[in-house]
Amino acid sequence: MAICEYCGKPAPLFKKHHPVCEKKFLEDKDTIVRICQWVVRRDQGMDSLPSQLQGAIGFHEQPTGKLRELVIESWEQSAAEFLAAHLLTKGEEAVLGIFRETFELTPEELDRKGLYSRVVRSAILRTLIHRSIPETSEPPGEFESELEQGERIIFHFGNTGRFHTGRVAEVPPIPEGSRVRLGAGSYLKPDSFEGRLISELAIERTDSGEAALTDRGFRFNGVDGAMMIPLSAVAGVIGFGDGIGLVFKEAGRGTDYYIIGDGWFAYNLVVNLLRVAKAG
Repeated sequence: MAICEYCGKPAPLFKKHHPVCEKKFLEDKDTIVRICQWVVRRDQGMDSLPSQLQGAIGFHEQPTGKLRELVIESWEQSAAEFLAAHLLTKGEEAVLGIFRETFELTPEELDRKGLYSRVVRSAILRTLIHRSIPETSEPPGEFESELEQGERIIFHFGNTGRFHTGRVAEVPPIPEGSRVRLGAGSYLKPDSFEGRLISELAIERTDSGEAALTDRGFRFNGVDGAMMIPLSAVAGVIGFGDGIGLVFKEAGRGTDYYIIGDGWFAYNLVVNLLRVAKAG
């Protein structure tokens, strides 16, 4: 006989759970989400939020099994609704933080759909938009490039592909015996002269590795070595679906492109960091 995955008691024949138990599970999840939304809208009730959340599931110890699944799904739904506008407000971030602490939920549990990472990114962007450097970003993993004294990592991008654009010169051959027109009635018959210089824009993949944005610039740690692009060297940012392009101020240096996964986030991150640096 199967055991109900919700209440732990014998389930009906050929069933994994009692219909009434599944219904209560969904109702409890909706209740928790509504509590979170209510606290944010009213801007009150933060202190009593833990007891409200625990009361919603009738459980005052750390939930396990299906009950823990209920709590995780409720957090995910709340986060997804708060993130509909991309950035969280301070109140929304606080509610999600209290929710997480109340049930001792881990980043790994909350990031199975990428929502926890989006919450972290939202907090970083909101801080930068308000012209401040984030104190902590909780980036996944560690960036191994050696930082300067006092330099702080704002976000670690992980696996990154680096591409570079620049002008390349070619000298295509001119067929022997042909004439090159220099101007009206003026021609040059090549002898030792073999061709003309053509400048073209070329894009090439130069390296693979990991990247990080710090309060001083963009760092890339690749197979061929590490490099640092100071904020002062960046003239602008190009954003696209899965990466960004950093346009250099120095004439003729071209543009570096980085494939990092979330182009929208990376673009807004660098743009707002440049504004902070300029204002500071």
